[in-house]
Amino acid sequence: ILSGDCHVGFITHGIRHAGCESRLVERSSFVAAVPSDSPLAHLNSVSLAELAQQPFILPPTKYTERSETLNLFKSAGVVPRVEQEASQTNTTLSLVSAGLGCSIVMATSALQAIRNVTFLPIKDDLPHARWEMAMAWHPDHLSAETRSFLDLVTEHVTSNPDLLDLE
Repeated sequence: ILSGDCHVGFITHGIRHAGCESRLVERSSFVAAVPSDSPLAHLNSVSLAELAQQPFILPPTKYTERSETLNLFKSAGVVPRVEQEASQTNTTLSLVSAGLGCSIVMATSALQAIRNVTFLPIKDDLPHARWEMAMAWHPDHLSAETRSFLDLVTEHVTSNPDLLDLE
């Protein structure tokens, strides 16, 4: 974006970057994803301590999401039993569906129906645990088409305020 090779980017970390402008386009809390045949699936909500006792799926070490997830568990005073790694949410949910473990995913993941996956609210008080995605662009590299796209996304986010507060 800074070099002008890309006009717009969608980023999940480092929403503020010198030289770029950005707009928050989605904010979501986190939910637990558990296999539907797990004893946890019958609960109304689940604690991080309960999740820590189950086989757990985390992103690989090089992903920021891994440390963020581990910090959630650390705040609850527990450590998850990591048994699988997956870099993409869809892969994580496929592993959960296969019964290979539980995970924590953004609440927007629960908008899709996935066979053998139950999504549960997390009981623990996690007021600052949010996943955010922003659209970023360099103000000096805006074509008419890029401006139209930015306006379209801004209009969409404005007309769908729940995108910024999905629980």
